[in-house]
Order: sequence, then structure tokens, then C-alpha cells
Amino acid sequence: MDSKKTSQVSGSNSFVREQYDKLLKESKILKQKVETLEKENIALKNSLYNLSATYSVNNNNKKHPFVFNFENDKPENDELTETAQTEIEQDNVKNSLHFSVKHKLKGHNGAVYAVDFSPSGDLLASGSFDKSICIWDPYTGKKLKQMIKHTMNITDICWSNDSLKLLSGSFDQTCKLWDIETGKMINSFDYHGFVQCVKYNPKGII
Repeated sequence: MDSKKTSQVSGSNSFVREQYDKLLKESKILKQKVETLEKENIALKNSLYNLSATYSVNNNNKKHPFVFNFENDKPENDELTETAQTEIEQDNVKNSLHFSVKHKLKGHNGAVYAVDFSPSGDLLASGSFDKSICIWDPYTGKKLKQMIKHTMNITDICWSNDSLKLLSGSFDQTCKLWDIETGKMINSFDYHGFVQCVKYNPKGII
């Protein structure tokens, strides 16, 4: 009888191990897919930014860039039109703003879904898929604090008017209030559903 029970326990343990190994493999595959999607998302954002920047330069002098009248806009002289267009494009490039990367803020282990400057302008907060919130010095690019209490990805963040507190929302169905000076959580608010947006009212009350 004892031998039969031992055999059953052994078989049960073997089944559990097989299921556990299967879950580990599926988790690894899922993680790889998420990483691939994050890279594709970054590439897509870069392409969209480049496209919008190019479009902005090319249509800077158009009052309604999306409205076309082919009959009225048809050029009488293609050569003159090309020359004028070239001159306009050169003027647009001269007068346009040029952006460059100042800092690459590295500290999260997942995609970043929310970023927000403090009202004072001297701090930057970011919320990520890695369930954490980072506070940065935007002038040096240094990470000042990393706050971890959420159990799922951060969806939105919002500063208090005095830049001393930060409110965060997450898919873990909670909003959390943080003390920026200490990096500690002040309070947590439970909700029935995914939190997709958080906001302070103008008086600074949540």
C-alpha cells in the first residue's frame, strides 16, 4: 500500500515538474516576443517622428497642408515651380528648429509608457512596463530614485503642483501617491479595473 502511495506521489511530482518546465519555456518565449515588440515599437516611433518632422518642414508655409485643389495648384511652368519649391525648402530648413539628443536615460528594464516633467522643471519622472517609476535629473541625465510598489506596468503619472509628490496609475488596479524627497509611497488607492489615467485637480487635491 505504501509503495502504491509513493508511486502516486512520485507521479504527481513528475507532472508538476513537467508543467513548471512548460510554463518556464512559455514565459521565456513570451518575454522574447515582448522584447521584439518593444524594439519594433521604438523603430516605429522613430520612423513616425522622422516622417512628421519632414512633413512639418515641407508644409511650413501651407495654411491648410491637407487640402489640395489640383486644378488651381497645377503649375504653369514646371521649371519655375521646382526652383521656387527648392528656395522654400531651403528657407524652411534655415528657419526650422534643430533637435539633438541630450541624454539617454537608461534605468528601466522594460518599455516606458509614461513620462512627465515636474512643474518646477528640474525633475523628470518615467513609468515603465517593468512596474517601476524613476525620477531623473534632466540636466545631467542621472537617475535620482527608483520607486517599486506596483505589481503590473505603469500606465500614467502626474505631479502635484508643488513638485513634491507624484501620483501613478497601473494595470494592477491601483493608484499610488509618492513622496519625491524620500522616494516612499504615501498611500495606495484600489480601483475595480485597469487604471489608464491619473490627474491632480487645479487645487492640488487628487
